[in-house]
Amino acid sequence: MSLAEKLRQEGREEGREEGREEGVEVGALIGRIQTFQDLLNETPSRKEDLARLSLLELRKLAQRSHGRLRRTR
Repeated sequence: MSLAEKLRQEGREEGREEGREEGVEVGALIGRIQTFQDLLNETPSRKEDLARLSLLELRKLAQRSHGRLRRTR
């Protein structure tokens, strides 16, 4: 295997790992958002709808939902 091929392979492996990590975070955020909505007596958003949001949008939505939940207690 040439050096270029090794570097490409390493790049692909790093990309896969980053994708997996982001997928885990997205899944955790979706679960957290739905839980917050449920605790706020709201209809939880559909998983498919939340999955369309960017990671940044999910983080912001989770923070807002958590903040609203804290204010109700």
